[in-house]
Amino acid sequence: MSTLALISFATFIITMMFQTGLQTTRGDLDAMAHRGHDIWRGVVLMLVVSPLVAFLLVHLAGLKGPMATSLLVLSVVGVMPIFPRAACKVDGDLALAIVLMFLLGGITVVTAAPTASWLISYTGPRNAVPVARLVAQLVLLQAAPLILGRLVRARTSWGLKVRKVVQVVNIVALAALVAFLLLPHLRDVLAVSGTVAVLAVVQSLILAAAGWLIGGRSHAVRRTLAVMVNPPNVGLATILVSSVPGAPRLLPVVVIGLFLVRAVVSIGVQLGITASLRRADRRGDTDAGIPASRRRTVHSS
Repeated sequence: MSTLALISFATFIITMMFQTGLQTTRGDLDAMAHRGHDIWRGVVLMLVVSPLVAFLLVHLAGLKGPMATSLLVLSVVGVMPIFPRAACKVDGDLALAIVLMFLLGGITVVTAAPTASWLISYTGPRNAVPVARLVAQLVLLQAAPLILGRLVRARTSWGLKVRKVVQVVNIVALAALVAFLLLPHLRDVLAVSGTVAVLAVVQSLILAAAGWLIGGRSHAVRRTLAVMVNPPNVGLATILVSSVPGAPRLLPVVVIGLFLVRAVVSIGVQLGITASLRRADRRGDTDAGIPASRRRTVHSS
């Protein structure tokens, strides 16, 4: 990566995790003790079902090298901090969304590197990812900002004000990362990534359906898990692929490209669920015992 791309990347992932910590309240964390089943559904979806689907698609398509690596790595890195906003847009379970975002942000610090190393060993050199060094980097870039954001939210009165500023910085950093890393190599990426882009779309749709099915009886939980799986934590994924010794220079670029593909699919899933809710409102249907006209108030409270 160029110096500007590295600065943009570090700013993006630090502000992303800091923002995650800022969004998490004591009440959200206390809810973990009472929402065990729903939380485990989300964790299994992201850390077991997601990499399993990616692995099967790579195997069935006979994909090898950088394209397979990119698809696999994006399946083990958790979620973006925009996930709670997506849950709100589909009248999902906001408290569950925040808890899962915080929990996955912490878990993937430990699980992402060894899982990615194991998956990549089937499409490249074994032990390609330096796991110990990478976990240390993730503690600095991901865990520390996550904890700091939580402390700022818990012990100061200006956490929400800071969150708005951090959110803007995060968006600007992502735009800069795309500009400095993806756009200069866009033609090369488009020339080699057609098949993997199609697989990324298929993977996203399968995971959205899996989230809906795993969600159980609550429609709010189903909608939350359906939008949770996309888009993935592209900052963590970029760290992982950049740590592979001798990795092609296009590998981080392909990761960002596939992230954008899955982000578009995520928007499509959100629009589909929102349209379905509007039709239900017009019919006066109920959702999990809550009248349609009161769903947003209940799930946003």
